[in-house]
Amino acid sequence: MSFIRRTSAMIIALMSVVSFTACSDEQAKNQDASPSAVEAAQPDAEQAITQRLTTLGLPVEAIHDSEVDGFKQVETPFGIFYVSSDGKHFIQGRIFEFDENGDMKDLLAARFAKLVDSQSENMIVFPAKNEKHVITVFTDITCGYCTKLHKEMKDYNDAGITVRYLAYPRQGYQGSVADKMAQIWCADDKQQAMEDAKSNRPINGSKPATAECKNIIKEQYLLGRKMGVNGTPAIVLPSGDLVPGYKPARELLSDLEK
Repeated sequence: MSFIRRTSAMIIALMSVVSFTACSDEQAKNQDASPSAVEAAQPDAEQAITQRLTTLGLPVEAIHDSEVDGFKQVETPFGIFYVSSDGKHFIQGRIFEFDENGDMKDLLAARFAKLVDSQSENMIVFPAKNEKHVITVFTDITCGYCTKLHKEMKDYNDAGITVRYLAYPRQGYQGSVADKMAQIWCADDKQQAMEDAKSNRPINGSKPATAECKNIIKEQYLLGRKMGVNGTPAIVLPSGDLVPGYKPARELLSDLEK
């Protein structure tokens, strides 16, 4: 088993719990392993980190300062890692910080929240009239539990929960499902298109997906992979915490109000 496959499996084990209320992820057949460009003028520490991880088959997309002294927060297509400034040590999994009251804060969740919000302009949103909470859901139109969640949209909205959708076609960002989801994101009435797709109806007023819409599906899918999504629906709370699987509105509201 390759390093990347071992790493991916361990990330999933640490960052999510296998749920029987989620549709399992299928391995994408075609993956874009090309790293995003990292600024040419990097400090020596970032160059060392990039070289080390690239050698291990982990292309570096971005490097950030972290709350942990001596470590950088590094984004890769296979997850987010904390890597020592000299590139000799790295941590996979969650890192928590205690506040003065002894309460824990998940440092990685805060980063996830920012990554999710970076896609806010390309989400399909079902807003609550009296909004109290906002969740983001990675969804697949072929997933039974995603359909169940969508059919209960009124329950979520009535509970004050706004639902924002990101695309996560489990077969990968290339293929028939991804193309159909790109059609949804291209539709003039995206909400209606989502309703149609999840009701097994032809997409209302569907038109061919543009390259731009296909790229949106790709970006959102790769974001889900980076965050450790391995099934749908995957619910991201405002804190950035990832909840795998379907949850009814009343149960989810209880979690949000804790």
